[in-house]
Amino acid sequence: MSVETKLAIVAQCDRAARDGANEDNCLVMSEVGCVNPTVNHFGDVTAKELSKMIPLRGKGSLLVVADGMGGMNAGEVASQIAVTTIAKCFSEANMRNLEMTESAIKKFLRKSIVAADDAIKKAASKDKEKDGMGTTVAMLWMLSNNTAYYAWCGDSRIYGYSPKQGLRMLSRDHSYVMEVLNLTEEEAFEHPNNNIITRSLGNPSERANPDVEGPINLYKDDLFLLCSDGLCGVLRSEEIQTIMGNIPDANHLAEGIDMLWSEAAAAQWHDNVTTLLCQVASGPERPQPKVNPVSSTQKNSEIIKKTANGKPKDKNAHSKKSVLISLLVTVAVVSGIIVFLFLKTIDNKADNPAEQKAATPSSMSSTASPIAAEGDAPSNSVKPNPQPANSVPQVKDDPTKAQSSRTNKAPQEANNTSDNTVSPEASNASTSPANNTIPTLTGNKRDKQKEMNKTQDNGTSLLRKGGENQRANERQTQPKTNE
Repeated sequence: MSVETKLAIVAQCDRAARDGANEDNCLVMSEVGCVNPTVNHFGDVTAKELSKMIPLRGKGSLLVVADGMGGMNAGEVASQIAVTTIAKCFSEANMRNLEMTESAIKKFLRKSIVAADDAIKKAASKDKEKDGMGTTVAMLWMLSNNTAYYAWCGDSRIYGYSPKQGLRMLSRDHSYVMEVLNLTEEEAFEHPNNNIITRSLGNPSERANPDVEGPINLYKDDLFLLCSDGLCGVLRSEEIQTIMGNIPDANHLAEGIDMLWSEAAAAQWHDNVTTLLCQVASGPERPQPKVNPVSSTQKNSEIIKKTANGKPKDKNAHSKKSVLISLLVTVAVVSGIIVFLFLKTIDNKADNPAEQKAATPSSMSSTASPIAAEGDAPSNSVKPNPQPANSVPQVKDDPTKAQSSRTNKAPQEANNTSDNTVSPEASNASTSPANNTIPTLTGNKRDKQKEMNKTQDNGTSLLRKGGENQRANERQTQPKTNE
C-alpha cells in the first residue's frame, strides 16, 4: 500500500538588516492547477505565520522566492509582480491542457518566468520612477508522482538536503564570479564582486534566460531550502548543512528557520532575508544502494589496495611489477645455464688434452718406424704422435737381413747414417706435446701429462739405441767384405 506524500512548509521573509522597505517576496501554492488554489504570497511574513502540513495532490505544490532590486527604483514592486505573475501562470485555466511530460513541464516553468519578466518591464515602461527595477527568482515545483523540477534566474538559491546524502546546492548562481569567472562556491564566497549578477528579470537590455532542471525524486525526510542572497551571502554551505542536520523532524521546521536567521545575524548580515523550508514529512523511503553480487574471484580481482596516504594504487602496477620480476628471473636463469655449459666445456678440454691436437692416428704403433721397415732407409722426419701411457714403440733389429743386404746397401746406408740418426732434440721437438696448444694442467692432470711425456722420451731413446746397434753391425761386417 502506497503512503500518501505530505509536505511540511515554513517560510519567513523580512527586511532583516536593511532599513526601509522589504524588497523580497515569497510564494507558496499548496495545490497548483485547481479551481480555487490556496495562494500565499507576501513581502513580510514570519515562520509562525506560514507553517503548513499539506498533502501532495493533483499537479503538485509550488514554492517561489524573489529578491527585488533597484532600491529607490521599487525593487519590492518587481518581486511582487514576479510572484503574482507566476501564480497566475499556475492557475487552473493555464494548466488545464498541460501535458505532464518532462519536456512540457520544463517548458512551462521557463514560460512562467519569462512571463514575469515581461510583466515587470511593462510596469516599468508605464512609470518612469520604476525604470530599472528588477528581481531574481528561484522556484521548486513538486509533483504528486513524487518528483520535482526547479528553475532559477539570478543568485537566489535552491538547496537539497537528506540525512544520507548531506547538503547539495541544486542551483548555480547567475553571477559574475560563478558564471564568468567560473569560480567554485567557496571561491565565490570570498570574492569582493560576488554581488554582481549576470541574469535577472526586468533587465531592459535582454529577455530573461532562466535555467530549468529536473526531475529529481522525492523521499521521506528530504529537506529543501529556497533563500535569497541575504542568507547564503553570509552563511557558507557547511554552516547551512549543520543547521539543517540539526532539525529533528518536520514538526520543528520553524526552529530551523530561527537557527538560520540567528546565524546570519551573527555573521553580520546586511540585506533583506527570505528563507523557505519544505520537508517531505511522509512518503516513499529512499531505496538502499544496490549491490551487484559478485563471485569471490571477481572480488579479489577488483580489490584496490590503499597506499600510505589513502589514495588508491594503480591496478596495473602489481601486474607490471610481476612481469618485470619474472623477466629478470628468466634472464638470470638463462645466463646461469650458459655460464655452466661454458665452464663444463673448458673442464672437459682440460681432462682430454689429446683433443686439442690436430687429427692424427690414435697410437704411435700404427706409424711405421724408419728403423722398423725391413731393409728400408729410415725417414728423416718423425711426425708428432701422441701415445698412451703403456704404449712403447717397437724397434725391429734383424742382423740376418742386415748381412744379406749389406753389399748392396752399405754405401747408401753409410751415406744415410747421419740422416737416420734422430737427435734427442729433434725427437723431443717432434713428439713433445709442446707443439700443440694444451691448457695449463693442475694436480692429477699434470701428473698424467708428465707420465705421457716420459713414455714418449723412452720411445725416442729406444729409437736412438736401435740406430746405433745397426751401425755397429755394419762396421763389423765391412772389413770382411773388403777381403
